[in-house]
Amino acid sequence: MGTPYEEGSEKETAQGITLTDAAKTAGVAHLIYSSVASADRATGIPHFDSKYEVEKHLQASAVPYTIVAPVYFMENLLQPWSLPSLRQGKLAMALPARRSLQQIAVADIGAFVAAVIERGDTVFGRRFDVAGMS
Repeated sequence: MGTPYEEGSEKETAQGITLTDAAKTAGVAHLIYSSVASADRATGIPHFDSKYEVEKHLQASAVPYTIVAPVYFMENLLQPWSLPSLRQGKLAMALPARRSLQQIAVADIGAFVAAVIERGDTVFGRRFDVAGMS
């Protein structure tokens, strides 16, 4: 999993491409790439676009892969940037007030990835957007 938050989207893309190339050179049997839901839908969101560039490189690489693309992590609500507004009974986000926000717990992502690993080559070349159930 890469992140653009430390060094930007371009670095995230470069890291993902480097990782894919290293996996190919090493003969990795199954690479599971953590992307983001809807990254493959041309959203124009830099964080999504950077992950999609990695996805395209991975798909063209001949490395056996599965892409797991979770939605917003529930745990983000517990981060310092969310707590002040939550303490006031508000969720401050750049979304319209009536827009639904799909979420998933990190533990559920782990369980899903474990299921992907168990299924082996039956999930090679597949992409899964994953969200929690309420």
